Amino acid sequence: MQAEAQKLRGRMQFAESQVYGRTGKRCIACLRDFASRRRTKISMRDAIFLRLFLSLIKSDEPRVISLHPPKSVVLITDACCERESRERICGIGGTLVDTYTGTKKFFSCELSQEQRRLLGELSKKQIIFETETLFAIVAFSLWSDCLKDRVCFLYVDNEGTEFSPMKGMSENPTADAIAQVFAEIETHVHTLCWRARVSSFSNIADAPSRGACDTLKKLGFTDVSMDALKRCLGFAFQLV
Repeated sequence: MQAEAQKLRGRMQFAESQVYGRTGKRCIACLRDFASRRRTKISMRDAIFLRLFLSLIKSDEPRVISLHPPKSVVLITDACCERESRERICGIGGTLVDTYTGTKKFFSCELSQEQRRLLGELSKKQIIFETETLFAIVAFSLWSDCLKDRVCFLYVDNEGTEFSPMKGMSENPTADAIAQVFAEIETHVHTLCWRARVSSFSNIADAPSRGACDTLKKLGFTDVSMDALKRCLGFAFQLV
């Protein structure tokens, strides 16, 4: 059985590379331990992901490679979490720069006590990883209309946030749920998203995460903070 599972996993890896999104990576991972003889039974969760993969292959459109790809879009996000702060305990910022259309947008929001609770504040000393990851996905979803069928560069200021959406999963339960949401959005948007970490010194989203937005406004960025906050409310309650 394990030998057959290994063959199936190899074929799934090939098929997954032909479609958009990273949902397939989660499905393939469910066979890893079984195929390597670390366990001998397929769990109920494994079975669910295998059925999901079959549905994905049947329903999704193939990945398109163009000789003349459209201009890329750059997203940059950041977050700050300081429990003792008197001004902003947990703030987030995000920016979009589309040099092809000239579009420049940003958001600057503060998470409420309830939203911080949903990210695990009551049981953890720090929720910066969860916050950074959530709002990288919020930015991607909020501006998905600008990203459709284009190349996207997503810069974040957290290594875990960089890699969990890339792998389509995380050992952190909250980040894992967020990564799954990202994988689903990426599939529907049909974009190729490249992620990297950018330090706070070079991150133009650092200032809005702390509520400082004057510089971006002077540079002609449009404030869409209310839209981002509404999008966040929808995502946060998916994590319950």
